[in-house]
Amino acid sequence: MRTASFRMTMKNKLPYWPARFFRFYCDSRLEEQILGDLEEQFYDDIENLGLTKAKVRFAWNVIRFFRKDIIKPISGTQKLNYLGMLHHNIKLAIRGFKRFKTSFAINLIGLSSGLACTFLIYLWVSDEWNMDKFHANNDHLYQVMQNINLIGKVETIEPTPALLGQSLLEDFPAVKNMASVVPAGSYGSDGVIEFKEKQFKVLEQYASPAYFEVFSFPLKIGRKSEVLKDQNQVVLSEELAKNLFGEKVDPRGEIIVWLNEGEKQEYTVSGVFASLPANTSERFDAVFTLETFLDRYPHIRDWRNSDPSTYLVLSPDASAEQLAEQIKTYGNTKLEKYPHTFLMQKYSDRYLFGQYENGKALPGRMQYVKLFTIIAGLVLLIACINFMNLSTAKASRRLKEIGIKKAMGVTRRSLILQFFTETLLLSAFSIILAILLGYALLEPFSQVTGKILEIPFSPAIIGFSILILILTTILSGSYPALYLSGFEPISILKGKLRGTIGDLWARKGLVILQYCASAILITSVWVVSSQVKYVQNKNLGFDKAQVIYFNADGNLEQSSPAF
Repeated sequence: MRTASFRMTMKNKLPYWPARFFRFYCDSRLEEQILGDLEEQFYDDIENLGLTKAKVRFAWNVIRFFRKDIIKPISGTQKLNYLGMLHHNIKLAIRGFKRFKTSFAINLIGLSSGLACTFLIYLWVSDEWNMDKFHANNDHLYQVMQNINLIGKVETIEPTPALLGQSLLEDFPAVKNMASVVPAGSYGSDGVIEFKEKQFKVLEQYASPAYFEVFSFPLKIGRKSEVLKDQNQVVLSEELAKNLFGEKVDPRGEIIVWLNEGEKQEYTVSGVFASLPANTSERFDAVFTLETFLDRYPHIRDWRNSDPSTYLVLSPDASAEQLAEQIKTYGNTKLEKYPHTFLMQKYSDRYLFGQYENGKALPGRMQYVKLFTIIAGLVLLIACINFMNLSTAKASRRLKEIGIKKAMGVTRRSLILQFFTETLLLSAFSIILAILLGYALLEPFSQVTGKILEIPFSPAIIGFSILILILTTILSGSYPALYLSGFEPISILKGKLRGTIGDLWARKGLVILQYCASAILITSVWVVSSQVKYVQNKNLGFDKAQVIYFNADGNLEQSSPAF
């Protein structure tokens, strides 16, 4: 038989959170009886099983009692009241906007301006983040590079031996496909394509036969496995094909002349690829076969020389880390002492993490993505703080309303819901206006960033807008809602309302935070602007207006003495 002192001691050890959860969901009419039985069982379990097992069993019993006939009833009238209250709050919010037009306009302009800046920065960040990720093989597409050991440091380069890709495909089952590519502009000057009397300067690439299978650049005409099968074939861009052949349906079989570095050679058009997407880091107008390049520069076929970039498609079940370790010293199997080591990087990561120092990847452009994300957050925070300050500063307009409602029995929760509804509506109006501002400013913003930015009606844009709406509502409406709903009705009606020291410091803190964030952004803009002006106006030792630079291509290259 347990003593009273034992019961008191054990009661202090009753698991806190399970007991609290039970009181939360249990009907008050059954709470005392059921909880008493649970406590009794808990005491017995402590004696028989020990304290730890007793707590586990108590928590399990609390979960077992979570049944329909035990939990608190929720009547249908409550749901209807909540819907009616929401409808009532929306009406009050709209009437408040109409009554205090100046405050509404200031809040709307402030929030929409901040949201428009955030929205434009999101478009830029999203474009940077999604660069080169549209390829179907993105999850398994990697680039092989080389680490060169120099005196005191390691330099990472993209060019690799021309024979590397095919050798890796043959020697490693983890490699599903590969492409060796000489990127546009990486070797010599750009050439000129000639057809009859038409000449166009183009960016050319040289690639192995599986190039259009490894990468998802869509072919409008031709088959992926055949367009680079023969050495004298060339695949043209859709725009270049129209310029050369007009609106001809299928230019396959047409002969074009390639003028490059003083040489002139004929090639057969084997396909046409669609315009390159905006989110690709590759830019080229024509793709020739890699064999064409290797025939022109036969020394590149040697393992001691490097020029093409090597890309691998791994099998879905292959481990990239394991393969990278295996190919690290793969060059030693081809040469007695291969001077470099190989490493792998995911293809879609090279745009943001394309810089290396001593063989290790650096953030590269990713640091700008992070920086602008922080700037967007600061701008949004400043806009939200501005809204909070204006809302609390105009609190005197709402005192009588709040006092009467509280005197009539309206709970603080209902008032908080009302103020959040107002903020939600204002945020929704601000987002609509911000999107319109974004459309208006999109073209000049694209010129500043050097990108072709668009506002597509996509799930990502809709999701981002909803996320910003929720975040803005929480940031902007939390403090005003808690502040305004916390007034005592007696003090309000007597006119003896006094702000606490905490409220005073909170408002001052918001103002200080707002000014600090604004000062940081303004100072940063001034520093960057000064640097740009310095670069533009720096004396380079010659008059830039009197200097012209151009490449000698096409007929000009062949007739340079006459020129």
